[in-house]
Amino acid sequence: MNKFYFYLYILLWVIYGLQGSLYAHGNFISVGALALVMVMSLYYFAYAIIHYKLPKPLKILSLLTAIWTIYGLEPILFGTGQTAFFIQPFSYLKNIYMSLLPIFVFYVFSKKGFITEDRLRWLFVLFLIIAIFNYYDYQASALAAFEGEREEVTNNAGYVVVSLLPLLPVFWRRPILQYILLGVCLLFALMGMKRGAIVSGFLCSIWMILVSFRQDKYERSGKKGGNSFIRLLATIAMVGAVVYIVQYLLSTSDYFSQRVSSTMEGDYSGRESIYGTYFNWFINQTDVIRLLFGNGADATLRYFTNYAHNDWLEILIDNGVIVALLYGAYWISMIVMLLKGKRGSTTMLMFGCFVIIYLLKTFFSMSYNSVTVYAACAIGYAFANFQSRKTNENSEVSTRIH
Repeated sequence: MNKFYFYLYILLWVIYGLQGSLYAHGNFISVGALALVMVMSLYYFAYAIIHYKLPKPLKILSLLTAIWTIYGLEPILFGTGQTAFFIQPFSYLKNIYMSLLPIFVFYVFSKKGFITEDRLRWLFVLFLIIAIFNYYDYQASALAAFEGEREEVTNNAGYVVVSLLPLLPVFWRRPILQYILLGVCLLFALMGMKRGAIVSGFLCSIWMILVSFRQDKYERSGKKGGNSFIRLLATIAMVGAVVYIVQYLLSTSDYFSQRVSSTMEGDYSGRESIYGTYFNWFINQTDVIRLLFGNGADATLRYFTNYAHNDWLEILIDNGVIVALLYGAYWISMIVMLLKGKRGSTTMLMFGCFVIIYLLKTFFSMSYNSVTVYAACAIGYAFANFQSRKTNENSEVSTRIH
């Protein structure tokens, strides 16, 4: 195995990610790139399981991926059944694979030494450019769907830009650049007006800023706390910029003001009604088998008119109680691993950002089938380079003894 496959994998994702911007959606270029990505992803998924002792979250995630593969094969082999709108039979499995398999791929590449912090910094810039292309492509498509009746829309690609945040900790030695890039990501989240992306983006930013001050203390070899003053000034500047941008949007965008007002009034785009309806339907099922093992892939589309917009409800209805409990175990293991991580380390920061963004997303959107390749790159690297607090403490004791 050599670096060629790492660069090829990145190139294929870049080609796939540029559809709609440099070439039309769904043509042979994107289909071919995705097919090759899936083949490579499945290979490295198996490679990771066979050749490495996976950390507990990845063990659980590999089991979940295998289970969801079984559910995803059913519509491919036997058809999806009647749904509110047409979906491709392979879409369930494709979304799962695109979301989860890259985590294992980047874990293997990191273990092999192909991914370094320096390389991640270049990848971030590349990924940011593609994410911005995706943002404007989605916005153009959404506005076109309203045929000129609206000038502003909610842009779901705001989540795509926010998913870059777990990669930002690799810029910790360059706080000014780090904060500029953070500001760019938050700007697109605000312009996208996707409330979940805005909330998770800002919570993630607060976490990153607070822990980065500690990171200066613990990791700045020979210059303890050397970046703290620069970081403080950068934080003040970014907060001021965010306040200005929010005030500007409130004064110039009726749609942004309406989104803020509706949120303050407790309007969550009808999600509260969806959650109540879906949960009542689930608990009132009389078939124990369906309660335990679910109703099959995309069952929410067969019985209702939309997805649950909540991982837990979606999994309960599609896959049943057993898989929902396993999914819960995955997130618990992620939190435990985060708490065991070395204080102030880059990998702990990446872990924290990933958990904040995607755990929050489980409650008001779809998370398990929407992890971007950018976030997968960050968490795969973090898994491979994880340093436990206990290991670090033992190392310090050993150093003092000798």
